[in-house]
Amino acid sequence: MSSNHIYLATLCRYYVKDYGYRLITVTSIFNKELEPVGAVKVDGYVLNQFSMDEYNGYFRVVTYDTSREENKVNGLYIYDLNTLKIVGSIKENLGEGKQSVKSVSFNKDKCHVVTYETKDPLYEIDLSDVTNPKIVSVYKAPGYSGYLKNFEINGESYLFGLGYLDDQCFTKISIYKETEEGSIQIGEDFVMSDIYASNIVDLKLESFNRDEFLNHKSLFIYQEEDKLYLGWKVEYEKYYIFEIDVNSEEKVSVYKTIDMKDRYEKLQIGYGVYYR
Repeated sequence: MSSNHIYLATLCRYYVKDYGYRLITVTSIFNKELEPVGAVKVDGYVLNQFSMDEYNGYFRVVTYDTSREENKVNGLYIYDLNTLKIVGSIKENLGEGKQSVKSVSFNKDKCHVVTYETKDPLYEIDLSDVTNPKIVSVYKAPGYSGYLKNFEINGESYLFGLGYLDDQCFTKISIYKETEEGSIQIGEDFVMSDIYASNIVDLKLESFNRDEFLNHKSLFIYQEEDKLYLGWKVEYEKYYIFEIDVNSEEKVSVYKTIDMKDRYEKLQIGYGVYYR
């Protein structure tokens, strides 16, 4: 949703001779009064709502389809909302080989896309010329970010990414900064695991709540001057608040923990007394 429109994406499959089944996403567009504006069709699958965006009268969307040939799996498409016609696109080299989209973040004239198969390239895309979107930088790192979020500190643009290292046993928080040369990572990954501890683990978890790790609905974000705070239930019985300080040598640290087990037991006792 935007302040002007509601977008509803529906995935379909269609058969193309010599290619087999292909994916197509039909996005229906409604205005604020829920009246239909029209629909656009785009090749591929829309990962989630963060893959779609409206800005300055244009609809932007990132899709993927692993049935396509290498280096053409992912695409970015821009539509004019007045005509619903495509005005610009990137159909090649958004991802290497068979890498597919893992996360997308739009921010005004910028778009960041993470793709992954064996390596995590973070793509920064310039959308200022809607007829000619351009990939301006590619930053490669182990693993991938499954969720990206933009934020600003003292007028400079950053992103944090939540994701996994290559073996999927370790989860991470990564911080990226937009520079003149493109987006780059600053500091080291903050790594968490409940599988086993090693010299790369910053936080050993007793009971990792993997279902909530990439759930943006459970993530609390609060900014105070030049620091950003992330809060969510990383463990089943413990709530964590992380501090992001881009000006510190340690970019990510645990700011506070809240024991949910004690609180839950107290609630149970209270409920039992009330019930009787």
